[in-house]
Amino acid sequence: MKRKIICILFPIVIGIITVIYLNSFLDKNTQAMLEKKDLQEINIAYGSMYKDRGVIYNEYLMKNDYLSLQGSSEFVVPVSQLPTKMFPAKGMEKVVTNGRAYFQTINHTELLGSENNENKDAKIALFLSIQWFCDEGGIEPKNFQANFAPVQFYKYLANPQISDKNKKTYATRVNDLLEGNTQFAAEKIYSKLYISDGLGYKIVKGLLTPYFICREKMVELKDKGLLYRRLELLNDKKPTTELKEINWEEEEKKAEEEAKTKETNNDFFVDDNYYNKYLRDNLKAHKDSKKNINLMKSKEFEDYELYLDTCIDLGVKPYIILIPTNGRWYDHTGMAKETRDNFYDTAQKIAEEKGFEVLNLKDEEYTPYFMYDIMHLGWKGWIKVEEELYKHYNGK
Repeated sequence: MKRKIICILFPIVIGIITVIYLNSFLDKNTQAMLEKKDLQEINIAYGSMYKDRGVIYNEYLMKNDYLSLQGSSEFVVPVSQLPTKMFPAKGMEKVVTNGRAYFQTINHTELLGSENNENKDAKIALFLSIQWFCDEGGIEPKNFQANFAPVQFYKYLANPQISDKNKKTYATRVNDLLEGNTQFAAEKIYSKLYISDGLGYKIVKGLLTPYFICREKMVELKDKGLLYRRLELLNDKKPTTELKEINWEEEEKKAEEEAKTKETNNDFFVDDNYYNKYLRDNLKAHKDSKKNINLMKSKEFEDYELYLDTCIDLGVKPYIILIPTNGRWYDHTGMAKETRDNFYDTAQKIAEEKGFEVLNLKDEEYTPYFMYDIMHLGWKGWIKVEEELYKHYNGK
């Protein structure tokens, strides 16, 4: 009997020791490489799992005063003025992008809330898009699931800086958005147990606690392991070179010159290739297609408030940037300018009442070459936003 017990316990003990050693090894070596390696390749990457679905890398960036630009697919439009191409520069030495297609405020909430933040002066700018509010339910479950990160989920709910109220709001939202998903069944169950107060749920939660502890440790270990392997491939830092100083007037002129060669075949001031591929043959179908959308009813507003409330808990002050849409196109779809302005102003009011500064770009909806297509910032749009970011973080 004793021999059987030893045979059962021995591999368990060895497994635990191995995990502890591996965790210690990764912690030590990952942190050393983060200091040693040139991180720019990751910082400018679009859709990077280490940034968008990880924790360790983002914690390092926050502690080291990087400016995190939190958005979605605007970071990949084919224009020369993207922040990944304009920076680093004097006054904007450390800039990183977080987000990819279908990232919305709930994704950025879990990304931000998963970090063990000790830097109350952390630099964060949220790019808020009107398109996120066009569906009454907010983000579609399949889009949330495509960007969901279990390691961020567990870290958010374990973060002592975040209030119980906000944790329950977040867990409730995740529970709804993971409905029908099998890949994240464990997190779906955990979120349900987290928000349920019944005796039966408490008993089940107690019984499953060892499993969820192991699950949390394993996804954390995976995050560290993947980052370690990526850092190994990077070159070491090179001696610091003098950074360029941006002349914003010159950059705006260059942006307009570039844009004039790209928007030539339509009245919407949309990139020619985009227009040919997505709009030209569907103009009638899009006519008045958004006429009856009620932006103010969207659940995205609740997600937006949770993001802002999480920032309050963490003690950080995001700069909220209200990205305009293409006014000419949205007029075509039947969404009135008054409706859009009400959205921008409401989003601004919500943020300002919570103590955060806002850049409201609603007056740029009809500015030629400001937008690349019907929703993403373009040539002059990026220059405007980058200049405002520069002023905001340099006190100018």
